[in-house]
Formats: sequence, structure tokens, C-alpha cells
Amino acid sequence: MAKALSTFVICLALLGMLLPAQAAPPPRLNFDLPALDGGNLSLEQFRGRVVIVEFFATWCGPCKRALPKLDSFAKQYADRGVSAIAFSVDQGGRQVVKPFVARLGLQMPVVLGEVKWAEANAGVRVLPTTLVIDPQGAVVHRFEGPVSHMHLANAVRPYLAKAKSPQPEQAKVKRRLPGDPRFVDLWVTDGERYQDQDGLYVHAVVNVADLTAVRGLWLALDIAPQNGGQTKTLYLRVDDVSVEYFVMFVACNQLPPLGDSASYVARISVLDENRKAVDSSSRFPIAAQCGSGGGFYARSMPEPQKFTPPTAPSPAPPAGAGAPPAVPIDAAPGRRKYLTRTPGAGDPDNPGRRLRGQAARGDF
Repeated sequence: MAKALSTFVICLALLGMLLPAQAAPPPRLNFDLPALDGGNLSLEQFRGRVVIVEFFATWCGPCKRALPKLDSFAKQYADRGVSAIAFSVDQGGRQVVKPFVARLGLQMPVVLGEVKWAEANAGVRVLPTTLVIDPQGAVVHRFEGPVSHMHLANAVRPYLAKAKSPQPEQAKVKRRLPGDPRFVDLWVTDGERYQDQDGLYVHAVVNVADLTAVRGLWLALDIAPQNGGQTKTLYLRVDDVSVEYFVMFVACNQLPPLGDSASYVARISVLDENRKAVDSSSRFPIAAQCGSGGGFYARSMPEPQKFTPPTAPSPAPPAGAGAPPAVPIDAAPGRRKYLTRTPGAGDPDNPGRRLRGQAARGDF
């Protein structure tokens, strides 16, 4: 009997070592952190609503199952004054979190935080950890590990009558879901000039948020005569999947011979790290009169977005380690768009220049 009792005590001691200490929930919680989809998100913006904050990491298996359930719960209770926020403690930032969130199809806002902050300010010791915050901003419930729909419903019910504020704009996000178009917009502007060369810009709004650029991601632009012939392919490396607007400059002398064709057809493909196509756009026309300035364009949506180069270009972003310096060639006031060129080949088999373009894209 004494031996059995001692064994039981040892098991309890070991269990206490394995389970994290139950930290008391903080009376109030607030943060003002970068949001996954741009800008900052603060809990103050949600005052007057019940807020459920779930702390997670992309490497956390239970989080992958818990987050979609919370997202569904938040949609069900949105009109009753409940909002949900996913709080990432990943070190990889948007590059890691955005593809993860896109693959899960989450529509709730996500903030990018740090483990140390979550531990010190929210007492987070286990992932996922879920906090329920009342309309006055006080933490009223805490769940460590996955939480059921029933427990969440019971936790928010006493505060629904006081949750009168509308859903803040910061909580309304739109992300690419499975089945959504990859290529949102494509168009061409002619009569462009860069580095004393006449040419054209191919503009593309491409949603790659559900992919990862850690091991390499590329856009490939294929241009060929309409009636067949040589295909010219230009490559653009994608280093940040949060970017959606891309621009490629094509010099007139880079276009393949027309032969008996009256115009060109082009297509853009997204390639993975092995240069295999993940997705491809429909074909769109490029007129033969390169450099004419005729204003032709091919576009999947009406009214092409206008970008007016400023009198002085914005500073170029720093080039990557060991890379040639980037040269700014275009920018647009208010959007902070830039195009950069790095000398040398974008692809070993296709000598040429590499151009990169970025823009604020929240209004697309």
C-alpha cells in the first residue's frame, strides 16, 4: 500500500512537471500590432464587442484544427457582437503566416506578434491559448488547448446583451479562398521607355498568398506570335507573397520574330521552386506595334489602373545580400509603387534584366 501510494505521488509530481502552470488571466489586455493584411490592428478598435483572441503558431498541430473552428464561430456570432482575432507568435512573419492562413481559408483578422510579448502580457504558456474579452476590455475567460463550440458559446453568452458596437473595418478582411481566381487582373501599356529602350509594361495582379516563396517562387511571362513560332519567356522572382501587383518591362527588341502573325499572344504562369507551373493565366494579346504608344491594353477588368510616374523616383529598396544594386525606374505617389532592375540574367537560359515591382494593394 505504501509503495503504491509513493508511486501515485511520483506520477502526480511528474504530471505537474509536464503540464504548464495555470497563469491567472490578465484583468485587461491591449495590443497595437502589424496586421497580416496590412496596417495595424488594436484591441481598442473592438471596444464595445466581445473579442476572442486565439494565440497560435503555424507549426502547432492543434492550432491548425482549432483556428477554422474559431473562424466559423466568429462568423456565426458576428451579428451578435462577437469578433475573433488570431494572434501569431511565429518568427517568420508574413512570409510564413500568410500562406498558412490562406491554406486554412481563414477570414478573421490576424496580427503578427511575438512569443515573449504573449508570455509576458497574456500569460500564454500553451498553444493554442484562447482569451475571451468582454465589451469593456476585461479578460473574462481563458482556455488552454483546443476549445469547443459549446464552451465558447457559454463564455460569450453573458456579454452579448452589452455587445452593441458594429464590426470595425479592420476586422473585415478578404483573402484568397480555394477556387478564387489566381490572376485578378492583367493588362499591357505600350509606348514605355526604360534605359533608352522602347518597350511595353506587362501589369499583373496575381494572388499568391496561399503559396510560399521561402524556397523560390517565380512569375514566367511567355510571349509568342499569334500564328505560332518562337516563344520568348521572361522571369520575375517573387520574394514576398504579400505582394500582389507586379510589372515586367519588355523591350521591343526582346520580342520574338512575328513571322506571318499580326500580333502576339502572352500568358503568365506561377512557377514553384522547381520551375513547375502551379497555375497559368488565360492568354492575352499584345499588339505588334511595340513602342508606338497606341495605348493598347489587354485586361480582365474594365478601366485600367493609372500609374503616373512622379518627377523624382522613390528610393529603391535595398538589394539582397551579394546582389547587384537595384535601380529605381518608376513610382506612383500615394501607392509607393516601385520598379527595380538588377543587372544580369533573370534566368541562366534566358539572358536579360531582372525587374521587380511592388505596390500597396489594399484597394484592389
